[in-house]
Amino acid sequence: IILLDARGLIVSVNDAWHLLACSNPLIDPKYGIGLDYPTACDEALGTSALDGRKVARGVREVLAGTAPRYSLEYPCQSPTGQMWFLLTVTPLNDDHPNGAVIMHVNITERRLGEERSRRFGTAMDAIADAIYLVDRSSIRFVHVNDAACGMQNRTRKQLMALEPELILGVS
Repeated sequence: IILLDARGLIVSVNDAWHLLACSNPLIDPKYGIGLDYPTACDEALGTSALDGRKVARGVREVLAGTAPRYSLEYPCQSPTGQMWFLLTVTPLNDDHPNGAVIMHVNITERRLGEERSRRFGTAMDAIADAIYLVDRSSIRFVHVNDAACGMQNRTRKQLMALEPELILGVS
């Protein structure tokens, strides 16, 4: 968590930011205190440049009161490998912007899970047999492959909206 003043300067960071800073040699010894955060984001280079400019614009809009909040999911290469974060910018006061709180939440596990699910779905779609994956607790389809859609002459969205019992004939 980073606390910004009305000008976008970092005035405070939490312990988690300290830990991240200690593992990243690019962060200064003051953990960014006094740094102009939007400007630093604007100056990002390489693969982070586009996201940096988006974040800078979002932070400035929240600080100016022209946006109620801002969020962005972004990748981050760390010393331990690829990570993903959800950045959220929230004003300190909705009526009169006088600073903002920026949270960087580690969503790496969620993103990796989404990628595993995508690969699993792609593998299932490559199989010629109809496959219906059902969640036993909710008794709802979790995934149906292309062959199942073809067999039922329905789109994936249409099949996913139906109860398995209607399609499979078993409770």
